[in-house]
Amino acid sequence: MSSSLSQEDKEHKVLVLIQEPKAMAKQRLMDFAASLPDSEDGGEPVTYTELIERATAYQQGGEYWNEGPRFESQQLYSEFWDDYKLVTELPVTDTYGFFSCSC
Repeated sequence: MSSSLSQEDKEHKVLVLIQEPKAMAKQRLMDFAASLPDSEDGGEPVTYTELIERATAYQQGGEYWNEGPRFESQQLYSEFWDDYKLVTELPVTDTYGFFSCSC
């Protein structure tokens, strides 16, 4: 019987079990991405990778994530930018939310 998890996923799960700080931050970001609303057109869920890419675009160029009403009233969790900084090792200069709606 083979496992469907990649070696990287297995290692991440072990690090979460031992509560390694960077792995815990990544898991919170992954859980947050999974909690975001699916896209309206194709029902696509937000992936961890997409969340990190959009957050990086916001930090580096001020780009908001706007997909019509998809993220209306969406807030970041309180430690989002701390977790982002720990996982990506990129600077954080703006700690506001980067979701936008077509309001």
